[in-house]
Amino acid sequence: MIIKRKKGTGDILQEDLVRFLRLPVGASSFENVSGGTTNVQNFVGSHIEKVQ
Repeated sequence: MIIKRKKGTGDILQEDLVRFLRLPVGASSFENVSGGTTNVQNFVGSHIEKVQ
């Protein structure tokens, strides 16, 4: 999962587990290296917290 934020992520690092409130806003897709298509969901999040 890739998370893009306008503000910094504080003490959240790459391998940390997080919980976030989100709203699905639509589907997207891209071509993968095998020549197939990967389908993904796009979300808008409102709150993120690190899971201990």
